[in-house]
Amino acid sequence: MLTSLLFTIDPDWAPLVLRLALGIALIYHGYPKLFKMKEQFSGWLETLGFKPGWFWAWPVGLTEFVGGIMIAVGFLTELAALAVCIQFLVILTKIKWGKEPYILKDGKGWELDMIYFASALALLFWGSGSWSLEYYLLYGY
Repeated sequence: MLTSLLFTIDPDWAPLVLRLALGIALIYHGYPKLFKMKEQFSGWLETLGFKPGWFWAWPVGLTEFVGGIMIAVGFLTELAALAVCIQFLVILTKIKWGKEPYILKDGKGWELDMIYFASALALLFWGSGSWSLEYYLLYGY
């Protein structure tokens, strides 16, 4: 009942909240990969078998940083969400497969990656909603 009272005015608050949470988290994770620790991140990718590491560091960093910005503001949300889904599907299957789910146990769990994947998948199907730059550019307010 409480949710029906809160969301009777505009049900598009939900994708806004999801977009902001996912977008800000992705920006936070992508920024150092592009601007602060490129060499370390590239080397780590090479140890995982993604060679050359310097090449793979760019799409990973851009997907998180630029994709996070696009998702947060709601511009080309489905395209950015698709890129994030693909990236986190690779992370889950190639890097985290067979590990414990909980990140608190050894810092290498997969539950946070699953949340990123599921959030991006939800936005891929749901869209950006009316509280987005996309909606404003197409329809105005």
